[in-house]
Amino acid sequence: MSKVLVDLVKTVNDLYICRIRLNAPNKLNAQDTEMVDLISSALVNAENDDDVVCVYLTSTLDKSFCAGGDVSTLAKAQTIQNNIEANVVCEEAIAFFSHEYALMAQMKHFTKPIVTFAHGICMGGGLGLVNASSHRIVSRNSKMAMPEISIGLIPDVGATKFLNEMPSISGLIFALTAYQANASEAIYLNLADYYIPDIDAEQLLDRLKMIKWHAIEDCKTILDNTLSELSMQCDDYLNSKLYQYAEEGKDIDFKQMAYKELTDKLKPYLETNEAYIYGSKLSAGLIIKQLTHFTGEISIEDALTLEKNLVNRILMKGDFTEGVRALLIDKDKAPDWQYKSIEDVKESGLASYFKD
Repeated sequence: MSKVLVDLVKTVNDLYICRIRLNAPNKLNAQDTEMVDLISSALVNAENDDDVVCVYLTSTLDKSFCAGGDVSTLAKAQTIQNNIEANVVCEEAIAFFSHEYALMAQMKHFTKPIVTFAHGICMGGGLGLVNASSHRIVSRNSKMAMPEISIGLIPDVGATKFLNEMPSISGLIFALTAYQANASEAIYLNLADYYIPDIDAEQLLDRLKMIKWHAIEDCKTILDNTLSELSMQCDDYLNSKLYQYAEEGKDIDFKQMAYKELTDKLKPYLETNEAYIYGSKLSAGLIIKQLTHFTGEISIEDALTLEKNLVNRILMKGDFTEGVRALLIDKDKAPDWQYKSIEDVKESGLASYFKD
């Protein structure tokens, strides 16, 4: 069966919703190049079909929307490449990341609404799909995270932009601690727009089918009104550690701080967190530089270009293959990171990752 299921669902007034369902249950819908291309192709068809009013992106699994990218396959391919010739990105990674980033830009500039119901696990590339959508929904069991520090990578798929749009220092903390946000926290962090806890993906589709859709320029407003009626307010985030840190860090103007000063400022928020303690300190340094790289407004194209360059260099000389080996392949959970502490990661040593 296809890893991505696509069908046209008729509405009450004989227009159509293009439903796209991720369908790789053995990998919790972790994306590979094939899945990315199938989603992209479905979007092209939906955009060119005048009878399609919106796209509805969801999953066939209750427990997982998308667990990120299929990094195990990429790490194995890159390890083989490293043994053949150093300082070369493997073809599999070039294909995957270039296609994935193109999909992010395609979704961001899509002319029709994309409604994404991110129930269950939503990590890494899954969060990219959500944040590239126009209408982002979380449910009672949603868990959102960018856990790349644990595998020696950096948050990508536009994270340079959306992490910088979070309140205060919360984007930095979210990435550096692989924080798992629940639905309420996701709304607070601007990772989602609507909290709809009491209906599932099929029931929401039934509601969308009953809308009397009009001209395409009215679709966004129609969706806004419908989803707002179904959405519930949830203030649980007020009790969360991440909210507490964001409030405490309101006066930290991290974009204006020098690298060493910022790493010192962040220590109290990181030093007891397991994901940070056991994660790649090279990735930690890169994340700090990544999220302070731009001082003004960030376009999706700027974010993706920076991330593409960073990821390519990490694949060639970073901690990625070792991190994936330790966490996902051999599962010994004992990665041999290049740096043992953030103090060892000098700003000068990070400069080569950011060269144009």
